[in-house]
Amino acid sequence: MSLRDCLAISLQVLRANKLRSGLTILGIVIGVSSVVFMISFGRGHEANLMAIFKSMGADVIYVTSASQMMDQISGITRKLTMDDAEALANSSRLPSVALVSPFTEKMATVTYANEKASTDIMGMVPSIRSIIEYPVERGVYISDADVMSAASVAVLGATARTNLFKE
Repeated sequence: MSLRDCLAISLQVLRANKLRSGLTILGIVIGVSSVVFMISFGRGHEANLMAIFKSMGADVIYVTSASQMMDQISGITRKLTMDDAEALANSSRLPSVALVSPFTEKMATVTYANEKASTDIMGMVPSIRSIIEYPVERGVYISDADVMSAASVAVLGATARTNLFKE
């Protein structure tokens, strides 16, 4: 049986079983499309996660004090201080530490005019921008002069800005 004979018989069988042939082709198309979609989705999701990790600082270690529950269990109420941050930044004691930027975080309600918004408040120093990416859409970021003078300044996130200023 030659190749031509095989093709002729195959086409004859396909014509005789049109519904089965159509469903088989549909199944193959759906299967290939699903695989292509899943690979595309996975690569897009991977790129998104990599961007998130890059903005957080993939080579960053966060040092925090014990939680309140641990404080209650141990009876010790020790908080990290600026002296602790300075000790971590001491290159003679810890030569592999490149940057240290202390910050504190607390949930609170902020008010502007008659508007209120519950938000996460983070107290930080300007050097945090060397570690974690905090883009500023409008205005300026906190400066060393603001820290030294204990100026009353704030950098608002987009959600807090929208909630407070109704922009």
